[in-house]
Amino acid sequence: MLQTRSCLTLENDRYMSLYFHPWEFTDITSFRMPNYITKDSGKEMLDRLEEYLIWLKSQGEFICFSEFDETFRR
Repeated sequence: MLQTRSCLTLENDRYMSLYFHPWEFTDITSFRMPNYITKDSGKEMLDRLEEYLIWLKSQGEFICFSEFDETFRR
């Protein structure tokens, strides 16, 4: 599903801007939070993020914000 949404965004806008929260890189299952937030944390989330970024890299080029600003400034 995430890849489908990403394809639609890339097709329509030609770019994506992603941000990952710091807590997405650690196991947060011990915190009192809803299961839908904690169920895919830790190594499982890191593996999912890595797989997604590898796939995303196959769809286009990663650039820094300064290059994006120079390229898409109107």
